[in-house]
Amino acid sequence: MLTEADLAAQKAIIAALASTPAIQAARIVGEEDGSAGCSAAEMEQAAKGPALRDNLLKQLGGNEATVAVDELTVFVDPVDGTREFVEGRLGAVQTLVGVARRGRAIAGAIGLPFPADGSAPCVVYGIVGEEGGSGVVGEDGQERQGGVPLHAQRLGDASTVNLTGDSKNATLAAARDCLAASLGEDSVRHEIQGGAGNKMLCVAAERADFALMHFGTSLWDTCAPEAIVRATGGHVSDLFGAPLVHDADAPGGLVNALGVIASGSGRRGDHDKVCEAMREDARILKLLDGAYGNAEVRNGIAQSADVARSLEGAPLDRDWMERAVLGSVMPGQETAYKLVGYSAPEKGSVRGLMSDACRLDFDWQPTTASPSPSVPSPPASAFYKRIVMGDLEHARLKARTAPLKLARDTKSYGVEASFLGSAACEALVESGVPVARAYAVDLRPCEHDPIESRFGLLLQEFRESDGWSQSWLLDERQAHAALAGLAKMHAYFWENSAFWRTASQETQDELTSSVWPSGAYWQPSMQPAEQLTTLVAEHWPMHCENFAEAFAKSPMLEGVEIATIGERLQRIAAEVGAEAHPFGSTGNGVGCKCLIHGDPKQGNVFFRDEDDGTVGVGFIDFQWCGFGLAATDVAHHIVAALRIECLSADGSKEEALLDHYHTCLMESFVRYGAADNIDEARLLLPRDVLSQQYESAVLDMCRCVFAYQWARVKASPTTLAANRKSLGRNSYNKSVDHACWLVRQADNMLRKREARTA
Repeated sequence: MLTEADLAAQKAIIAALASTPAIQAARIVGEEDGSAGCSAAEMEQAAKGPALRDNLLKQLGGNEATVAVDELTVFVDPVDGTREFVEGRLGAVQTLVGVARRGRAIAGAIGLPFPADGSAPCVVYGIVGEEGGSGVVGEDGQERQGGVPLHAQRLGDASTVNLTGDSKNATLAAARDCLAASLGEDSVRHEIQGGAGNKMLCVAAERADFALMHFGTSLWDTCAPEAIVRATGGHVSDLFGAPLVHDADAPGGLVNALGVIASGSGRRGDHDKVCEAMREDARILKLLDGAYGNAEVRNGIAQSADVARSLEGAPLDRDWMERAVLGSVMPGQETAYKLVGYSAPEKGSVRGLMSDACRLDFDWQPTTASPSPSVPSPPASAFYKRIVMGDLEHARLKARTAPLKLARDTKSYGVEASFLGSAACEALVESGVPVARAYAVDLRPCEHDPIESRFGLLLQEFRESDGWSQSWLLDERQAHAALAGLAKMHAYFWENSAFWRTASQETQDELTSSVWPSGAYWQPSMQPAEQLTTLVAEHWPMHCENFAEAFAKSPMLEGVEIATIGERLQRIAAEVGAEAHPFGSTGNGVGCKCLIHGDPKQGNVFFRDEDDGTVGVGFIDFQWCGFGLAATDVAHHIVAALRIECLSADGSKEEALLDHYHTCLMESFVRYGAADNIDEARLLLPRDVLSQQYESAVLDMCRCVFAYQWARVKASPTTLAANRKSLGRNSYNKSVDHACWLVRQADNMLRKREARTA
């Protein structure tokens, strides 16, 4: 329905906005024609009317934000609930003015011309907190904390109240059923309410817990109320859990085609649970058929539909993936196959603290009845990694509490994307080192505002169906394979290898500019300076107390003066840091320079049994790839990735692993042109030099573990046992036995160093 009120209200609002100098640079989108479209006469008339109130943020106290106006879009819905207006249900009628920055709703004003309680017209307004956290709301300029200041009663006495409209849409009905089933049918009461803004405001005011919108809501319906819901601690997403994108130029247009679900403060866990159920429901997954293509490839499989999104937030585009994959693996023959559908299985998807990822299964069809035998079949799947910093709660937390770490992490994703998309990486893969090939890389770093950085990587997948797998920790056979793979990578990019002699200057410059000047994230320049001066000694007494009983009982620690390790390590922390990382800003630039992986923990290595009886190995996650010492990579791998059975108190098993690595490295020197023969290869990195560099690297890792990692997780036998799953994500806290082993290694190497010094 359309009334004179809709048209007149929009003209009045947009003319007033457009005539206000402070926001004239913002884009204004109104419902009743999708554009500002005000005549000069209307602008002049608006200028004669009441001035816009410009003091609302000040009334909220301390929550002002400074943003570039040209980054903003203002969405106007002059009469939200036109049907309710016509039918006389005036309590559901609202006027919505929302402000979005780079696609995210950040502020909103909701006008209530006919409040349901019969009170005078009012405006509810609010701003989302810094970097996306909850903010504050107010009513008519009166500051309020903790909730929308509407004093109406709760809608029903059920433990969960869900608001929907009276639409007969089958998918919306399925979504309502899915919500009830996932939260417990008996605890959910469904109430019919009109108006998108009205439903979401009821959620913000805690009159209801959830609101489900029909599939015809547009960005002007949701921008302002989403800001209010989020300002009060609630959450808003599409039905699959992905953020709404309030961008007038977004690929999906101006309609929230994948639905809208809003939840109140304290219900985020339930919100995620409901969206997870939506991703499993075949009736709701039909919403994706147009984007995903052939539905048969999914066949009732739960989808990671919130992860398989472009950097703009739309479902991944088949044409884009087709061009990327075929152009990478079969150049010149891209037209031989067509991508008619894909699936993004929930199984294997990752929703991490700082990135999301999922597998993509492809449904290819040949474009001719009988493709030429010379045309290879395209890959059956790919791995998609998506990093949109502003969508990640942990990234927003870092923006507030640790901005330098956020900038570092953002840079790391740029490094990974740049390296995997480089000609040097392609040459490495062609040489026989199994690194996940990049089919497509989309880099959108934002150095001046890292939270706005975005990266997308479409990568070759190490498929389970092709025999690839990962291990919680590695046995000796796997460790040998991984060290051999690292040796190949190190040798390929060793100083004066064939790569540096024969690759074009453009390729060399691309690689140098892509990676870190000094690889490995625990290197001193990427950690607080206090690690080198105070934190090891400061935290060591706490570790001794937390592990007192375990240290006392461990055979690994017989004869070790445990109490002195913190002070002894602290005295040489800066020295071993420079030795282990001689390149970049913290080193002296002297050493056997090569390209290192930077984070070769077990979670970044895949294995499979090959037909010839050997173990194949593949590497992923190159965020901390850069120039460094080969021994630094080897030390990280041995400390982080191996079963305790592969390690020893006296270091003998570790020396055997170094022997194996050194042998593989010598062979790889000859293979990749760094040396003409084995005798010449041994001069590039003598075995005793490898041991010395390994010693420095292990001590340097101990510095980071003792000063930061153990302190961060409050490491103790109890926490290690209780948190194996979460601690398994990092490199250093696998078990009490590993902790005791690392302390023993620190003592062994400190003794060697102290003996040499004496």
